[in-house]
Amino acid sequence: MAGRVWAIRSYEHLGESDWTLVVQGLNNWVPKADELIQYFYFIPRWRLEDVMVSYATPGGGVGPHIDLYDVFICQGSGRRRWQGGDRGQHKEFAVHPALLRTEAFEPIIDVELLPGDILLSATGFSSRWGDTGSVHELLSAAMFEPWLKDAAFIDMLTTWVNAGFWYFQEN
Repeated sequence: MAGRVWAIRSYEHLGESDWTLVVQGLNNWVPKADELIQYFYFIPRWRLEDVMVSYATPGGGVGPHIDLYDVFICQGSGRRRWQGGDRGQHKEFAVHPALLRTEAFEPIIDVELLPGDILLSATGFSSRWGDTGSVHELLSAAMFEPWLKDAAFIDMLTTWVNAGFWYFQEN
């Protein structure tokens, strides 16, 4: 639930299959997760949305959805199947107020991620995390997709500020 911090003491009541735990904004709470960002410094820092971690049991996963960000998926432990579809006119629907899904799609990419693999899922493309029959974890870094006209301007401002070329005058 958005806006709440939970203290989960046990997952036993969830069973050994068919569930996924997703934690968004991990970099706001765990310093080691924030350190992951340094590997993405080739992208302007203002584009960073958050670092997310996902833990899934056999049968668990994230259903078909449209990525609203550029997402670097970094496979941690275990294996995870990832499928990517084309951009298109996909019908979206809410299965929960915080979970927007899309109809099933025909994958144009179908890969099994192994520990250490990194994959980029681009803004606007459909994707689906699938089951490989094992427990698995992944980290992902989500990046805002800039509009082209805004990106050039913000990159210019960032360059000026970083170089010390900025000026402020009170009226």
